[in-house]
Amino acid sequence: MLKTLQIRNYQCNEKLDVEFSPQVTSIVGRTAAGKSSVLRALWWILTNHPAGDEFINWDAKKTIVRLEIDDNLTTRAKGKNRNIYKLDDKKYTAFGNDVPADIAKLFNISDVNFQGQFDAPFWFSETAGEVSRQLNRIVNLEVIDTTLANIASEIRKNKTEIEVVKERLDKIKKQREELRYVKQLDTDLIEVESLKESVDKKAVKHARIDELLKSVILQRQTADRASEQAKTGKLVVSKGILYYQIAQKVENMSILIENHRTLQKDIQNRPPSIKPLEILQNKILQAKVEEVALRNMIDNMSDNFNDIIETKDELIKAKKELSKIKVCPLCQRPMTK
Repeated sequence: MLKTLQIRNYQCNEKLDVEFSPQVTSIVGRTAAGKSSVLRALWWILTNHPAGDEFINWDAKKTIVRLEIDDNLTTRAKGKNRNIYKLDDKKYTAFGNDVPADIAKLFNISDVNFQGQFDAPFWFSETAGEVSRQLNRIVNLEVIDTTLANIASEIRKNKTEIEVVKERLDKIKKQREELRYVKQLDTDLIEVESLKESVDKKAVKHARIDELLKSVILQRQTADRASEQAKTGKLVVSKGILYYQIAQKVENMSILIENHRTLQKDIQNRPPSIKPLEILQNKILQAKVEEVALRNMIDNMSDNFNDIIETKDELIKAKKELSKIKVCPLCQRPMTK
């Protein structure tokens, strides 16, 4: 519903605020007061016509028209550097000669909704075809006709499909009557399948028992062979122990025989004379005596050498002391070198 209209610098209306009544709003005034300009401003914001800027007041650079519909405020402004639509806080530019889609959807108004001052009574002077055309523009009768035609087409299609489905249903019912025995067959089949399942389980159990029997037989045969091999092994072990003991005794006897032969050879051979050894031992003893005497001599020489060294040191010290004495202590004469 239209609530308010604000006009700024549109033709002769420099500033005008119109508040619409919920029922009927009448605009009255003297001639050339701007009554028609109000309708033109309303037409301009609703349809974006006329184009150009001749409607801008001579003393202004731009014109602004605001229209409040329900809770939405629409603004149309145009000037030298400004050409916009605005819906609440959203601005629209580059919309050409049309009204932006969002605003046109909000208005939902066309030229059919307007009548000029000198126009004939609405629809009374129009032909039936023109009235039908204008009425179609308002309520879109073409859509209704198209919809009804589509509905009729869908009804025909559905009827055809229903007939086809009925024919199929009759055939299916007839086939169901002809196949009543299938239920009994299904029951018999279930029983047969149950019996087959039982037989399969028993066959599996039989196969397992057969495998177990074969395994037991193989185990028994293996145990018998193992028992025989154990007996043979025990006999071999006992024989081997006896053989080892005999071999040890033979080896010991061989060692004793070899030792006996060696002793026999030693007994048969006489030992050599030890006189050369006695002479050698005497020489060794004499050499040891001489070694001791020589060591004593070396020790004495070492002691004498040390005494000589000490005597030389004392002589040097005495010479140094003597060189310090200038007068003989006995004769009191000067010392000469």
